[in-house]
Amino acid sequence: MAKKKKIGAKVIAGPHNRQEVLWRKEESLIEEAVRIQSMKEAGMTIPQIAEKLASNQQNILNRLKLLRLTPEEQQRVHTGKLGMVNASKIVDKRESADEPQGNSPQSTPAKQRRMPTLERARFVYTATEKPEGMSDVEWLTWTTADVRRFVAFHLGVEFTTFEDMVKENQAK
Repeated sequence: MAKKKKIGAKVIAGPHNRQEVLWRKEESLIEEAVRIQSMKEAGMTIPQIAEKLASNQQNILNRLKLLRLTPEEQQRVHTGKLGMVNASKIVDKRESADEPQGNSPQSTPAKQRRMPTLERARFVYTATEKPEGMSDVEWLTWTTADVRRFVAFHLGVEFTTFEDMVKENQAK
């Protein structure tokens, strides 16, 4: 059994008098990704995890992306021999190679991309969990306040932040 190392942490009082860990000294990117994945499996959403860790949602998604590396690549990230940017490029390159040619957003010129239908926009706007088949990046985009404000305007509905919508559904 591996020896446990002590991790220094800055702890502050969070909402509802809970203590939140904002910073962990000596925690590798992979350890952080595993911790985020366990929060996600416990039912937390990406916005909730980002708020709890005092980070932004894109950083959370980038950490989770590291878990899609091979075990050997994860070990290199863990030991500091492979950085976040290069690790992310490896995942992106591998996943773009797996996509059928001609169907990836990168291969479609911007002017030919289609906006979602109003029905699709209404469905995604009212969703409190990522719809099946939607990428994490696309879901992150849909849950931002600016996109939600834009969609609410075009749907003719009152603007509600994603976080408020989740809270309302949990209260029901």
